[in-house]
Amino acid sequence: MLEQKLKDHGQQVDIIEIQHLKRPGFFRAGRAAMKQEELPIKNTDVALRDYDVVLVGSPTWAGKPSPYIRSFFTKTNAFEGKTAGVFITGGGPGEDNVKNSELLKDYLESIGLKPVNYTLNLQMKKEEIISGEQYIDKFVDTIMKRGST
Repeated sequence: MLEQKLKDHGQQVDIIEIQHLKRPGFFRAGRAAMKQEELPIKNTDVALRDYDVVLVGSPTWAGKPSPYIRSFFTKTNAFEGKTAGVFITGGGPGEDNVKNSELLKDYLESIGLKPVNYTLNLQMKKEEIISGEQYIDKFVDTIMKRGST
């Protein structure tokens, strides 16, 4: 949905899905998420220098953003100073997703990205948006303005 809305604004969009080496078990994944430990990934050669803006989306794992986000940014390069947009998906209530988006935003800022000041938090159920869809246009507009709202 975000891809299409950005394309409707005339933007070129590439989706880079983080690919895990080995799917962790339920407990390993939950522990890694809670401690924000890295998990091994395949795609370690992504050059983010080619992009003006990086949108970082994460599901909620054990109440935290996916640890694969840290793994990805540890392995990629040339992203410092880039504008970043943050969106979180999760099955819990919206306030859980807000906490996770703030955690992710803080992490991205700590590694040199410049997160926009508006995050998108979507409550999901089996690939269906339960709540938050009404904020997608505002998120896209913020990204288009590079965080000026």
